[in-house]
Amino acid sequence: ETVVLLTNTPESGARHVAEQIREAILDLRIEHRESSACEYVTISIGGGTLNNTQNGDLTSLVHAADQALYRSKDNGRNCVSVRQYTPLPKLLLLDQHSHTRPMIEKQLLSHCTLISADTYTDALSAAQQQNPDIVVLDDDDINQALNFCRHLSELNAVRVPIILITNEDDSNAHTPFDQLVVLHKPVDSRSLLANINRFLL
Repeated sequence: ETVVLLTNTPESGARHVAEQIREAILDLRIEHRESSACEYVTISIGGGTLNNTQNGDLTSLVHAADQALYRSKDNGRNCVSVRQYTPLPKLLLLDQHSHTRPMIEKQLLSHCTLISADTYTDALSAAQQQNPDIVVLDDDDINQALNFCRHLSELNAVRVPIILITNEDDSNAHTPFDQLVVLHKPVDSRSLLANINRFLL
């Protein structure tokens, strides 16, 4: 198998380049007597395109191209199939009390990629490596959560929205983060999901 990587190329351009490659191989007219598809060597091509690289990952893009390749083979070979890869938004969750995760998994798992962290150190590391679109914290220690927000804002040039679910009253806490939403427990799933969707959609 061979990979051709095209930058700044829309799906139509990728399909055009793939068709040129397919036709060039066929035009070589290399005999292939034992093939049931054609008397000459042919090529089946699968392409994957990604319009927004912010959430995309190479493994998923290659998987989309691989699926398109199998579609080309299933369609009789010697053809081109291209599949659009649309990455899901990434949600980083630090759930100190194991209350929020089941709610998010039940409602959002098919709409976003869930990244879980057990500690604030793990969450910062995951934020650096995964670039989440939103962070959800379930912690009753608001000062610790705000400290995490400060560290996160130092890491990211772009502000990541954060939803903090807490029992602690934040009326006296200074929150200099314009994209921080504080929800007080108990939080119902509709309220949480409405706030998540506000940032993701």
